[in-house]
Amino acid sequence: MLRTRKQKTGRLFRSVRPGFEQLEVRQLLSVFTVTTVVDNGNNAMPTVGSLRKAILDANGHANPPTGIDSIAFNISGTGIRTIRSQFQWPEL
Repeated sequence: MLRTRKQKTGRLFRSVRPGFEQLEVRQLLSVFTVTTVVDNGNNAMPTVGSLRKAILDANGHANPPTGIDSIAFNISGTGIRTIRSQFQWPEL
């Protein structure tokens, strides 16, 4: 709101009341990193660093409808790494 009032010197000056603008919704997406090929098949207590753990963490992370998390792979060693499981994978 813009107001005009007199100073003690008799001159007019304007004062402005600060206002707030609402910003757009911001979201922080997450990256879950796979560091091992080991899978224990346990959805309640998955192996730390496993693909199963990354999937479960991404599924459990609340996002707006357009939000997408990422799963990255950083498995040590050289050559091709294969992740196999004798258990069913969680839904993506």
